[in-house]
Amino acid sequence: SRRRHTRYISVTGVQTCALPISHRTVGACKLDGTMWHYSSRGPGQDHAGEGNARKPDVVAPTPENGRVLYGSATRALPNGWGTSGACAQGAGLAALLWSLKPDLGRDELFELIRSTAARLSAGPNAQGHGRIDCAAAVRAAARN
Repeated sequence: SRRRHTRYISVTGVQTCALPISHRTVGACKLDGTMWHYSSRGPGQDHAGEGNARKPDVVAPTPENGRVLYGSATRALPNGWGTSGACAQGAGLAALLWSLKPDLGRDELFELIRSTAARLSAGPNAQGHGRIDCAAAVRAAARN
């Protein structure tokens, strides 16, 4: 597949990675809808280029001091679950929608998730289309 190099800002500085053009991303926000400082954001260096889009596509909430199973113990993470936790929520929503509508194409699925996301105050270069809204996505899938 065709790849592009995307530059993003992290806590440690500017980093570059290669992503497929069709790659979908989920950023991390707090429960109150503000963005976590570590979540990648922005249009990237190639936003104006053909086939490029703003990233992230959507965001998902991860709670401060969220508890996770870490090995055999439970651990609280003061900075939330990170984009790893946010992406798992996005994947879970995609699986739920496909279980309801198994004939959805990939692009239709992504558009359903993006179009039902709740807009936040951070703007599209930080939050994409907004915070995933599972209930709204399920209702929209049931209508179609």
